[in-house]
Amino acid sequence: MTIAATQHVLLAHPEELLKLKAELSKIEVDSTGIPALSQVEGLPYLNAVIQEALRVHPGVLTRQMRVSPEVPIVYVDKKMDKTYVVPPGSVTSMSPLITHRNPAAFEDPMSLARREMELTLATIVIKYDLYMGQEGPSMELYDTERARDVDAYSDYIIPVPEAGSQGVRIRFRH
Repeated sequence: MTIAATQHVLLAHPEELLKLKAELSKIEVDSTGIPALSQVEGLPYLNAVIQEALRVHPGVLTRQMRVSPEVPIVYVDKKMDKTYVVPPGSVTSMSPLITHRNPAAFEDPMSLARREMELTLATIVIKYDLYMGQEGPSMELYDTERARDVDAYSDYIIPVPEAGSQGVRIRFRH
């Protein structure tokens, strides 16, 4: 879902896709058209696109419950100049969606899924241009609406789009 949501954003904002294509045009790919991980993992714009995609479209929405059995949890809200104390034994939880959208709390995860996303997204963007009536390999959004097909409408551990959604639909031309 995260890669599909990322493709939706890039195709809905061609200027962002063109920035990414410009960055990726500087690397060489082999006969398969797939770049090496070492070529894409340090690219700043690709990294920014993926970080934003992971922040806004996390793969799991389920709450992550925590209990501090013996020590109270003290939270200081610096903006409001207030201190809150959660007593020991209290259950607290927050979804990744809330955490990932909080710039003060979000940290850059380093994982296999992120590397796969780098290679997959880079390969697609290298191979296909934004369709604007031209010949050759291209892609365009097809019957896709962000609110219906991309954003999390329901939470069944994973984000689920609106009922009846066919998901992000992209038309590829060769």
